[in-house]
Amino acid sequence: MNSHVDICVVGAGPYGLSVASHLGRSGKSMRMFGKAFSAWRFEMPPDMILKSAGFASSLSDPESELTIDKFFASRGIPYEEDRFPIKVQDFIAYGMHFQERFAPQLEDKKVEKISRAGDGFVITLADGEQVTARKVVMATGTSGFAHMPKVLSGLPSELVTHSSGQSGFDHFRGRELVVIGGGASAVNAASSAHYAGASVNLFAPRHVEFDTLPSEIPSKWLEAVIRPRTGLGPGWVCAVMTWAPWVFSYLPSDLRVKIVQRKLGPAAGCYMRDKVEGHVPMHLHTRLESATEHGGRLRLVFRNSSAKRIEVEADHLIAGTGFRVDLRRAAILDSHILDNLRTLNGSPVLSRKFESSVPGLYFTGLAAAVTFGPLLRFVDGTRFAAKTISGDILASLQRASRLTGAGSALANRRNARSVGEPGL
Repeated sequence: MNSHVDICVVGAGPYGLSVASHLGRSGKSMRMFGKAFSAWRFEMPPDMILKSAGFASSLSDPESELTIDKFFASRGIPYEEDRFPIKVQDFIAYGMHFQERFAPQLEDKKVEKISRAGDGFVITLADGEQVTARKVVMATGTSGFAHMPKVLSGLPSELVTHSSGQSGFDHFRGRELVVIGGGASAVNAASSAHYAGASVNLFAPRHVEFDTLPSEIPSKWLEAVIRPRTGLGPGWVCAVMTWAPWVFSYLPSDLRVKIVQRKLGPAAGCYMRDKVEGHVPMHLHTRLESATEHGGRLRLVFRNSSAKRIEVEADHLIAGTGFRVDLRRAAILDSHILDNLRTLNGSPVLSRKFESSVPGLYFTGLAAAVTFGPLLRFVDGTRFAAKTISGDILASLQRASRLTGAGSALANRRNARSVGEPGL
């Protein structure tokens, strides 16, 4: 493996793999680090169903050779672009096959630190190896951004975990479990724990929302024109954010933050409704006020919308409280890079080509949502991101190559003059 490369991609989820696929045939040297589909394989309930419809769940390769419908057809997996639920295990199989085909160079190595070095970067790996790169693409997804309420700080992991720390729920069988949160991660965790045999109570700060059932999406052509179908939902607002996400970057910064926080906010997948309603007790409009350990168990105090105090004891609490981007928590970026990164609400301020204020450092996926909108929170955004990032990186490297070539030619001519080469 080269210790110096043109490009380094950090992260191997849908966004990292898509970027790598678009760069892979460029002829530029590249190394890629991460565990393929790690969040999907190790942080998702094994019985989870994707929120995204099939037509919005494909990773991106340059020629669209391996879309999810083509993969499912090759494996005999039932598929309908907007009416058949996609199981997470089938999506993982698709992602792993995509990696084998388009990013076979992926190295299952952990990046410890990324530092600035001249016009490039030094990537230090956990095994001590150092790699220098001219460009770095950060595609680490939700890694390091799990949000835990302050009221839970200081409690041991034996009693409190984030939903992203749960890949299985069988160990909760016969135990009393509390899940807090009202979005997909909380509802998925509550459902999985219930069917694993735990006694579960779900506490949500608001009403639990469920996405629109695909069968409710308008099918007549006139309705389709009025409310076009997109991966973010029906309607022209969603259409603009899906088909022209660069338009989002022109909005005022405070408005972009609000839209990303509220648009397609906490909501469970449409197929989860029947799994939890009538099966998992849901305590709505309640907020956790305090949490203490007593005798190896939790004592929790909630307040509802009427200010009524609700006391609960449990063996464990799962916080399905989502993710919040805060680059100061991105431990792999050194202090020099962090000090030179412009941020907005914790997320990097990006150019319309996904480049940060540190030249040569790109961010994609969740970290880019404040710049390009909610689309970047979903798999459906991989094509826009991969095409834009790869195009800009390759164009930049090409420009640098031309300048280097021109500089070398000029230096050769000057050297020739200095030694009196005939004809010069």
